Amino acid sequence: MLLTLLGWLFILQGIVGIVVFEYAWKKIKFLREIDQNFEDKYPAFRRRDTWSKWRYYPFAPFFVIRFIFGISVVIMAYIFIK
Repeated sequence: MLLTLLGWLFILQGIVGIVVFEYAWKKIKFLREIDQNFEDKYPAFRRRDTWSKWRYYPFAPFFVIRFIFGISVVIMAYIFIK
């Protein structure tokens, strides 16, 4: 039973990670699009970066684990410092 519960939690956190990634990808569309007028006007500041979605997908399912770990580290640091 415990292994089954942990398995379902692993699958659930993977799905949540992918959903959060897709939401964030949609919200940063304005950062990914290149303004051609700006690039023509200031060629020295031309953007040479490329955003490809597939590079971020391998780490998307583990977003929830990293988020919980980061929050717990901040809370523990606050407790120990205080």
